[in-house]
Amino acid sequence: SCVRFNRNREQRLPEVLSKRGAVYFATDRQDLLVNWDDRRDRSTIPVKAVCSVDAETGFVYRYDVGVDDISKSDRVHQESLDNGDIDRAFLFRKYPHLFIPADMSGERRINGYIQQERQKAKEENTAITEEELTYLEATLRPDVELPSFHLTKGTGLPNNCLLLREDYQLYAHYLSLEKIFSKTDKVINFADQESGLRAAFMSSFANKILRNDAHLFYITFEKGVPQWDREAAKQRTTERIKETVKKNGCSEDIARITLCIDAIKKYTSPVGHWRDLWGDHPLEMMTEVNKRFSHQTYKPDQDDTKIGYYLSKASLHAVDNYFMRVRRRVSQLERGLPTASADRRLWYGKNFYRPDMVKKSSTILMTYLNYCATNNKKEKTPAEKLGIAKGPVRLKDILEF
Repeated sequence: SCVRFNRNREQRLPEVLSKRGAVYFATDRQDLLVNWDDRRDRSTIPVKAVCSVDAETGFVYRYDVGVDDISKSDRVHQESLDNGDIDRAFLFRKYPHLFIPADMSGERRINGYIQQERQKAKEENTAITEEELTYLEATLRPDVELPSFHLTKGTGLPNNCLLLREDYQLYAHYLSLEKIFSKTDKVINFADQESGLRAAFMSSFANKILRNDAHLFYITFEKGVPQWDREAAKQRTTERIKETVKKNGCSEDIARITLCIDAIKKYTSPVGHWRDLWGDHPLEMMTEVNKRFSHQTYKPDQDDTKIGYYLSKASLHAVDNYFMRVRRRVSQLERGLPTASADRRLWYGKNFYRPDMVKKSSTILMTYLNYCATNNKKEKTPAEKLGIAKGPVRLKDILEF
């Protein structure tokens, strides 16, 4: 019922969004772990999800889980053996979008090599930044536009369903978004630094990019910082805004845009193998300390005032907040707990034993948070803020759809 309900409402989105003029949305990937389903092979199963959330309303456009729960895994694996697909590059297989057991050793080996090279680079240059390490990792992959590797040491494939290759998953995600935003004038995407996300965005919104109607910004920041550093970041932003207001005699909103325009014009420098321009974002948050940005669709003839306005809205907070809610609301998707009795190894005792349950539970949660959940009666749901609903939708109406 949730799938049918979402499909019905999604058909209305292009018309609703056409009235907004511009859409700002944040995209990131989430790593989820599922317990083994075979006692003889106790390898955890990695499940990748990609999510895009409206930066202004918190409406979740899509949360796509990389699981194929329709195809029969036994039949796909047997056909791969019969066709000789295990000896072919995945592009030339009958099922190029799916992982098969023969892929595991190669994926693990390449991923191990990349991790080794990352560690070597950090030891040789202690001042190397996380952005530079991410670019280095991309150059070590068989294709620089592939996302980071899926299967690592200690992980495996499920027996009761199939895992999607993440590049196919990312392209499908962005192509679906392109249909949703087909009637929107401007599309502004804030994404984590990941070459797979960039490649999928560039392919899906190529025509809009050529018309300068679609923009992609990489956003990075420090993670796991203590509370006092978070408060200091917020204080730095407040002081920058006050100084700009006093200097220019403008409002705080104009000051924010002015700071971002200056960041683009004066404070960017080339980073990494492709010499992408990166700069410090002047509008830090408690959840985004030492925030940095890179405008991936940069053109020399761009209007820096417009780009500064887009940059003033740049943040991954919307999607990161949704990821937090996924883990908190669905206990089976919580992070592993370190146990003192097992030398601080992680325990995934609550996690699902079937990857398809990740897909089903996340779809139910997305529907509920988009259309039903509010903190109080006066607050609007994300769907109301977006304009696709007139009020909170009753659970009964969704279940009977």
